Formats: sequence, C-alpha cells, structure tokens
Amino acid sequence: MKDLCKSRIRSSLLIFQLKRFKVLIAVFTALFMATFPIPLLLRSTDIYSQISENTMPVTIIFLLLVVVVIAIITPYMYFNYLFSKNSIDTFHSLPIKRRDLYITNLLSSITTVLIPFTIAYVLGIIVGSLRLNLILSSFYLLSYIRMVVIITSIIIITIYIIMNTGTLSDSIIYTGILFILPFIAFVAIQFFANSYIVGYQFNSVEYLSLISPHYALFEIVTNYSENYRPDVISSVWFLLSVGIAAFSVNLYKTRPSEKTEEPFTNRYFFTFVSSLFTGIFLIFVTSIWSSFSNSSNLLAINNLIIPVLISCIAYFILNIIKNRSTRGSLQTLRNFSIVTVLTFALCYGYVFTGGLGYIDRIPDKEDIKNIVLNVDSFYEVPITPQQGGKLVIDDQENIDTFRSLHMSILDAYRNDDTSVLLNNNSFSRYNYNDYSNFEFTYHLEGKSSVSRSYMVRKDLIRSLAKIGYSKKQMIKMPLFNPDYKVDSLTVFNGTLTQKLNFKGQNKELAIHYLKDLQNIEGDTLLSSPSPIVYTIFYNSYKINDRYPAQSYSSLAIDERMTETIQYLESNSSQLSTVSDFLYYAIDYQNLGMDSVSFDYGLFFPTNSSVFYDIAKTRSKVSTEFVHGLQEKTCAYCYHDVGEREQKLSYIIVETQFADNFFTNYVLIPFIDN
Repeated sequence: MKDLCKSRIRSSLLIFQLKRFKVLIAVFTALFMATFPIPLLLRSTDIYSQISENTMPVTIIFLLLVVVVIAIITPYMYFNYLFSKNSIDTFHSLPIKRRDLYITNLLSSITTVLIPFTIAYVLGIIVGSLRLNLILSSFYLLSYIRMVVIITSIIIITIYIIMNTGTLSDSIIYTGILFILPFIAFVAIQFFANSYIVGYQFNSVEYLSLISPHYALFEIVTNYSENYRPDVISSVWFLLSVGIAAFSVNLYKTRPSEKTEEPFTNRYFFTFVSSLFTGIFLIFVTSIWSSFSNSSNLLAINNLIIPVLISCIAYFILNIIKNRSTRGSLQTLRNFSIVTVLTFALCYGYVFTGGLGYIDRIPDKEDIKNIVLNVDSFYEVPITPQQGGKLVIDDQENIDTFRSLHMSILDAYRNDDTSVLLNNNSFSRYNYNDYSNFEFTYHLEGKSSVSRSYMVRKDLIRSLAKIGYSKKQMIKMPLFNPDYKVDSLTVFNGTLTQKLNFKGQNKELAIHYLKDLQNIEGDTLLSSPSPIVYTIFYNSYKINDRYPAQSYSSLAIDERMTETIQYLESNSSQLSTVSDFLYYAIDYQNLGMDSVSFDYGLFFPTNSSVFYDIAKTRSKVSTEFVHGLQEKTCAYCYHDVGEREQKLSYIIVETQFADNFFTNYVLIPFIDN
C-alpha cells in the first residue's frame, strides 16, 4: 500500500500513450455508441417500435457486454512490453521508477476505456431521457460511478494477472481461468451443498456479484436485490481493487526481468491458481456426478473415481501448458494428490458438521419477524386458494405451528426416516409423486434471513391449510382485496356443464365465502373432502397499476359452504347449459408433448399416469376405470374451440376439495367409436 500511495503519475507519458492510441480510442467510442445510444435513437424514430421504461436498461446491457471485453483487452496494449525481453529492457531503462510506470500505464488503461464509455453513456442517457420523457436525476450519475468502479476492478485484476505471467499466451489463459472460476465456484458450492446438506436452498445468483466483477457490472444495473444493493457491491469492489492494485505494484517492483518470456514470473501464482481451480473443479464434478449416482455418501468409491479422474486430467493439462512438456509427471501427480486430499478433507468436515450447523439451525421464535413460504415450489399441494405467490406467516401462534413442523422434519432426518423426508438415497425407494419440494424463508429482526428447502411428504404440507385458508390470507385474493377490481365473474355448476346467471354483489359473495371458510376447521379443510357444488371463475386487475394486467382466479364452493351456496342460488336465475364452450380433449396424436396448455393457465401433464391410461383407452371408458381415477388429480379446462369436425365425448368425474390442484375435477376424454 505504501508503494501505491507513493506512486506518481507521469503526465508526459500518459499524454504520449493516449495520443499513441487515439485512433483506437475513437474506434472504441464508435463501438460503444453502436451498442447504446444509436440503437436507442433508431428505435425511438421507428413508429412501429414500442418504447418503454425498460428499453434503456436493456440497451445498456449491450453496452456493458462490449465494455467487459474491452476492459480485459486494453491492459494488454499498455503492458505488452512485459512479454518481450527487448521491449522490457527499453522501458525499464527509462528514467521512471517502476511504481510510477505501473500507475501511469494503469491510468492510461482506465482512461482508454472510460473516455469512450462516458461519451456513449452520456449521449445514451440524453437520448433515452428525451424519448422516454424521463427526468434526469442523480440516479444516472450514481449508476455511472458504480459502473466506473467495477470497470476499473476488471482492468486492475487483468493487470494483476499480467504481473504474474511472462508470456502473452499464459496471461490470456489465466485471465480466462480467473474469469470463469467464480461461476464454477458458485455452481460447485450450490450443487455440493444441495447434494449433501439437507435443507439447503439454492442461493440467488446475486451472490456472484461479490466474487465476479464481470457479473457485478450487470448486477448493479439490472437487479436491486434485498441482500446486496448496488452501492454495497461497488464499495466491495472498490476496496478489493485498491488492495489488488497495491499488491500488483509490489509485484512489478520485484518482477525479475530475466523471467520474461517464461510462463510465470511469480512461482507462487501458478501453484495457487491451479490448486484453487482444481479443488473447485473437483467439487463441481463430484457434485454433478453424485446427482446421477443418487448417493449421499461423499466418500463412496463410485462417487470418487470419475470426478478424481477428470480433475486429474485437467490438472495435468495445466502443468503441461506451464512446463511446455510432460516432464515432472510424478511431482504433478503428488501435487494433485495433496490438492485432492485437502479438498475432500474440507468437504467431509463441512458435511460432518452439518454445514457448520446449517442443518440444525432453526431461529428462535422471538427473533422471527415473519416466515415466507414459496407457494410456487409446492403448487400441487393446495394449502392456499390461489397459487403463484408467497404465503406470509407473521402472527406468533402460526409461527409456533410452523416451527413445530420444521422441527418434525429435522427429527425425521436425524432418525433417518426417509418416508417423511427424501434424500439422494431414498428417491428410488418411494413414490416420488407423494412428495413435494417445500421452500421457505425465516425473516429475522434486522435484515438477516434463513432459507430452507426440503423434499417432504405432501400430507405434512397440507397441515398448513389452516394458515393458508385463514381470513388473513384470503383477503389478499383479488375477489376480497379492495386494491383489485373484478372485471367479470362466472359461476359454473359442479360438473362445469351448466352456469349460473349470477346477479348478486361480488362483495357480498366474498363476505359469505369468508364466513363459511371460518366455520370449517382448518385442519379438516383438506383432510375431510367434500364434493364441489359450484366453481367460480373471475377476471381482475389491480386498480393502481400503471399498466394493469388481467389475472384469472377460481374458487371452489363445496357442500360445507352453506351460506355461499344459499347466496348464489337466491341471487341467480335458473342454470343454463353451457353452449358456447366445449371441453377440449387432449389430442392423441401429440403424445410426445410435455404438457398441453389451456385457458386460465391450466394444464394437463402428459407425463402423468392418468394421461397415459386415458391415451390407451381410445374407446369407451369402463365404469371401474372411472371410479379408479377418483383418487387421482388432473387439471381440467374449458376452451372455445369453435366447430370441430371430430366428435369427442367426455366423462367428467367429480373429485373433492382435498384433491384440488388448479381445479377440482378430473376430465376424462375418450373417443366414442
């Protein structure tokens, strides 16, 4: 750090360098402008193109893609003399201290990138603001400063690699390795923890922004996450850049000129980077391989052979490139063995301690602000009436209930009860369809959080229906929420063959539905099935949204909801046969499809056992077959198909509230020969 602080910028050399590459700076400027302001300007003049608030961030991404490449290339133009013995002698004979030469060339590299970037960015913001009617504010200046910090970090890291290598080819290779290493490390950690740490939940890629400046550059523009704000990310990389630059100055001062044109000028650099890369790559391959072998035993022979062999080959390739030959193979094998033993020792210690206590950690109830369940992760378990969102638990009683459920899951893990909790060893021993992914997050006082993900038996999740169907949760649905306006509402009978001409008030209907729901014990809502009498479909949109989007929702009215049924029937005319809608059957000629989509976002999974049973039954369906399907769940839909040449017949089997997926029926189509 002392050498960095004492370094002086030689203005005469800086000006000389910039004049020397003035044509290249002009080319960079034109290239940057071709990716940001010019496309934005052309699009804004096209009457057929739609300009929105998202247009500018999207075009900035293209600018940043080019900036990343240029930020990596530019340092090589100013430090390329380090790869030639003749050139390095010339430069080092100048009456300039090495630390001054370093800081001047560093500033030259930064300036060469930032001048074109600044021109393109400023012009792009002006064009975007004029065409999008956006008011210029400090936001754009702050975004610019953050991007400048990250771009500078990329340049400094590239120069650090140049300081440790003696040839252009080795420098490029290790620039590429250190470029992709954070991504490999992130994926390796995620897969390893997911394979061997029960309850581990995949982290968002936002964590990459702290280990990869290349990713951070896009993160600060496209994503404002709760964990890492753009100013935090840019501050981290500013501090890291200063530290790396200080270390690079010292490397340059002590860099032996006689090692120029040799692979490495710092003997520790190759050992550190190759060992780190091999260890991370070994974890990556082991994690991927274990997911295929379905084994939770980290040190099982069948888990080790292939990953160790592949990693060994990768390590030998790095050594062959370094040595320019295969000499020293025994030493290479010894070094690889050391890396392998240390890697697996660290991994086994992490697994043995349960991820350093990760598995057993359940926050104390007094520290929990709320619990958020990712309803999309277990959408086939109807613990809430409306899927596609979050279920928030923030009252103490329900927090205690949920913590008890979490504790029972961990007890099953400790007792190796795989009938409750699936792991890699038990997937083949149980029916996978009886289990569901269960993701949730404890939000604690302050800003910390604890996230978990388990593959548990569905009946455990169904026990949360008492919370999901509570009045507090139900009033968030559009029909009950004053922030939404209901556009249209249609009431069908139990088999969807008739509809009610409903003339009542939506608000009154909602009040009756909530009363009925409160009268049903939450624990029995799904565990005690009741036949469906009516199904309600309605369209809605959020009132205060600038661009309101229609959403489609449905409610099931079963026999227990007496007040709702009475209100519907007393405020409706006689049932009428559905004539303008036909039930749309699966096309038997398209059995290779993954799913068939319909109105309201409903789908019939073609990989389900029910579908294949139906597909095989091309004539009449027997009564026994129909009754056998009542315990199974498929989605139904109705769709305006117009006139169809082929006549299709259907049997609709009434199912019960407990088997509700998106809907409450099994639609069984068959061709009547």
